[in-house]
Amino acid sequence: MPPTSHVLRCRFCGAPLDPPPERVYRLDCPYCAVENRLLGSEAEAAAQLAESVRIAVAEGAELERVAAARRDGLQEQLTGALARGDATAAVRHFEGIVRMAYASTVHLYQRGMPPEIGEPALRQIDDVIRRAVATFAREQGVSS
Repeated sequence: MPPTSHVLRCRFCGAPLDPPPERVYRLDCPYCAVENRLLGSEAEAAAQLAESVRIAVAEGAELERVAAARRDGLQEQLTGALARGDATAAVRHFEGIVRMAYASTVHLYQRGMPPEIGEPALRQIDDVIRRAVATFAREQGVSS
């Protein structure tokens, strides 16, 4: 499970710092070049976060392959629904296509990020999807 520690930030400028490799106790800020020293527990938590992200990214690559195939199938269903004039089904398929487009990103935020990062990002993704689906639904004459 990913650590729920705070996001690493530069002690001088406050910029977020990338998690260091395992057993690294000093990070230079890429923005202001200030050296940031980590306590042992911070370095361990950051290394755990880096490993969680690495695993989630690797899983996301396979998920993206599966999602691409599902998107293709949903695209065919969307085309069919539009051809039949079934706007409600078209909206449902459109939402599936959009959700599949975000699947690997959602996976990364769910599995690789601490909740204080992942949950707000997931809410933003859901908001973007809701707005896109609402726009498509309006264009198809479907009330939400």
